[in-house]
Amino acid sequence: MYVPAFHPIEKHLYLIAWLVSFALYTYPMTLKANRMSPAALTEIMAICLGLTLAATGLVVFFPKLVTPAWGLPLMLGITGLILAQVVSLFLKTNSLYTTYFAIALFTMFISYDTQLAITASKTCVEGKADYIKYSLGLFLDVVNLFANLENK
Repeated sequence: MYVPAFHPIEKHLYLIAWLVSFALYTYPMTLKANRMSPAALTEIMAICLGLTLAATGLVVFFPKLVTPAWGLPLMLGITGLILAQVVSLFLKTNSLYTTYFAIALFTMFISYDTQLAITASKTCVEGKADYIKYSLGLFLDVVNLFANLENK
């Protein structure tokens, strides 16, 4: 994400390397999803798609609702979520509240990252457009949303 947009070949090579490592990292999640019943997996995918469309629609239809000021509270939220998950790892507990908080948080991240992408597209200049950065952010939001829906 930090490679400048005017180095497209280098940026795409890093993206490919990241995608390969991401695929290896998420392989256990894929195995877990394969063990689920088709009905349960379909339900999770439908909820994930619905939340993604709702979060995106919020930004498209009410663009002034989501502002850059959301950045700090979202970062504090993700920090709190990480701390809560680390504590639950050590205590060997799995709180449903943490899962629901994560679902709400990543839904808000989808809205926020969509707003960032729309704002950037309005000031897009050839050679400086960084579509990978915004696509990657949205992709990670949706994957985290799906992973937390899978845990509920």
